[in-house]
Amino acid sequence: MIVFSQILRNLLAQRRLRISDWSKRESLSQGYVSNLCAGRRAPPLHKIAGWAARLELDDSQTERFWQAAILANIPRTVLPHLERLLAADGQSRQMAIEQVALRCEVHGLQQDALSLAES
Repeated sequence: MIVFSQILRNLLAQRRLRISDWSKRESLSQGYVSNLCAGRRAPPLHKIAGWAARLELDDSQTERFWQAAILANIPRTVLPHLERLLAADGQSRQMAIEQVALRCEVHGLQQDALSLAES
């Protein structure tokens, strides 16, 4: 499973950025970033594109970053039910994420919190 907190921790480590460094760069509190890195907070979807750009992610990294952020925003109590519904419909979690991305692309929407909510 793609876990946003692990991806963010790995990206920061690869760039030799400490939580305190990145929190200052992004004008976020150190505690908030620490909670993101620990998986205690879900990332705000409206910030994902900017973070990906400033972390200089390539296309595949950006896609994975988005997917992890979307999954992190699904309440833990809902996720097992969603996975069962997808499985009953013959879909995987990855297929559902790809469908959301495709709908956004078809309708000319950006993948932010508003467009994902409309999908």
